Amino acid sequence: MKQIIKSHHDVITVPEAMKALMSDYSKIGYQIERITLINFNIIFPDGWVHVFWENGAIYQEICDNEVN
Repeated sequence: MKQIIKSHHDVITVPEAMKALMSDYSKIGYQIERITLINFNIIFPDGWVHVFWENGAIYQEICDNEVN
């Protein structure tokens, strides 16, 4: 399930906004994996949170590691 973190309609500044958000998470100790200029993952032992921009908003989606 994806949730909106915040609205961000300016397409040109999305990469800077995502970089700032990544920096904020990194500063408080989270492991970050950058995917592209407009999305990244916050890594946890049992899964990750995918943070991405889409249609004028920055979203987060929680993803679990699949157990086989």
